[in-house]
Amino acid sequence: MKSKPTQLWEVCYQWLRDCGVNINKSYCKEEVSTHPDYPALTSVIDFLESGCMAYHAVKADNSYINEFNYPVLAHIQLPGQEYLHIVPDAKYWDEQKEITQNWSGVVIIPTEETSWSTTTNTAYLHSQRRKTILATLLCSISLMVFAITIYLTPNFLLNAFGLLSLAGISISVLLQANELGFQSQIVKQVCSAFSESGCERVIKSSYGRGVWGVTPADTSLLYFITQFIIYVVSCLGSSLLLTGLFTFAIAATAVMIWSLYIQAVKVKSWCTLCLVVVVILGGQSIIALLLREESVSFVSLGTFMLAAAVLALFFFPVKELLKTNVANDIKLVELRRFKSDGTLFISKWQQEQEVDDPKWQHDLILGSKHAPLCITAACNLYCNPCAKTHLALDNLIERYGDHVCVKIRILVSSRDFTEATRAVLQKVAEDLPQDTLQAVMTSWFEKMDLKYWTQLWQPDSTLDVQERLEQHQFWMTRNKIVTTPTLFLNDRKIPGQYALEDVERLIPQLLELMPLASRDIPVHQ
Repeated sequence: MKSKPTQLWEVCYQWLRDCGVNINKSYCKEEVSTHPDYPALTSVIDFLESGCMAYHAVKADNSYINEFNYPVLAHIQLPGQEYLHIVPDAKYWDEQKEITQNWSGVVIIPTEETSWSTTTNTAYLHSQRRKTILATLLCSISLMVFAITIYLTPNFLLNAFGLLSLAGISISVLLQANELGFQSQIVKQVCSAFSESGCERVIKSSYGRGVWGVTPADTSLLYFITQFIIYVVSCLGSSLLLTGLFTFAIAATAVMIWSLYIQAVKVKSWCTLCLVVVVILGGQSIIALLLREESVSFVSLGTFMLAAAVLALFFFPVKELLKTNVANDIKLVELRRFKSDGTLFISKWQQEQEVDDPKWQHDLILGSKHAPLCITAACNLYCNPCAKTHLALDNLIERYGDHVCVKIRILVSSRDFTEATRAVLQKVAEDLPQDTLQAVMTSWFEKMDLKYWTQLWQPDSTLDVQERLEQHQFWMTRNKIVTTPTLFLNDRKIPGQYALEDVERLIPQLLELMPLASRDIPVHQ
């Protein structure tokens, strides 16, 4: 059963999913919850606009309910509380009287052809898909290996022991995820079986933190992985190793008792995942008692401990790396919250270098010349970072249409650079339509090959653009451009702490906060 979204970002995520949008949950949470106005409605509106979603935010009354395109987001207002609620269809208003009675009249309605996308969300989806494929592959290999052991050694009790080992590995992985702070719907559902916070209380207790940095979750995962490896090797022909396997399984009874005691007496809270591990250990102890016939082999005990030690040598460095990544992710979320505040950006932007950047005749302006936000890109035509930046600027123009334009200034520092710049400026001098001009620049930065580009566009080599060449170089010198690409927004340098993707997220706010860039500027001949 799908749980009801409780936080604003969850409501936004679920609504977009209901509208048919393929969105990554982690990305939605990061973007919406780090908005400076969160949990206000503007945090959702800006998020929708960042993906160019077509929607209507209107105030209506009950007479328009049947005319809405569903599902809609309804703004609900209670004494001391406001929230958004997903209304799936028109009948819902009659079924949920409390929602209808407290509806403020504000509603967000998707258009009939709903679409929403960002390059970052796409990257998150690809990453999630790779992780899913990897997890599926590992599970498939494990099950395949287990199936082979059943074929080679068809012993019901022994095979049941191996199956419990696999189950132990799965639960231990979930314990590790909980310990490291990974948000998983599976973990939440399993842990809430007894109490909402039982797993977290036990795992984060002094007992759950373990000794010398080795936690019970670490021990559990290493134990079950080692156990499964020994089980597989035994089924492949080394049956002498089973005595050590069963000995450790019987000894694990003490771990079961200790775990139950800690949860019941010391922490006074039950961890569902820990209880499942206890059940698995109990099942394996019973099987071990039933199958154990031979005396204990020190070789088998030593093999088990050696295998566990080798695994530990690989496991703990990997875990430390994961812990570092989790800590960095938390810091990045905090930094993103800082960078998502348009007012702070304006404050820093106003302290940056201001440039004299008039419009020129035959200027290299991509997008609407009257856009309120103008990004000036100081670049050179043989610069790989400039090429990547230009691609991002193309996407920015496509996403924000008439709201953003891009002005290009070109560095001329050598003979080759001069020859390429001259050819580009000769083509620009032909008064090209905006879409053609953008295609001219995009095709250059795709290959940065003068011969290929010249054959493609055939600029008029008879046009004299020497004055324009000098104009570009003089602009670079006057504004002390030493590295490319250097980006300016409305004639001020973009603060160094902000990447272009950060500015892109801020554009809905900047359109309201920044002075218009479409002021009357004289065109220099």
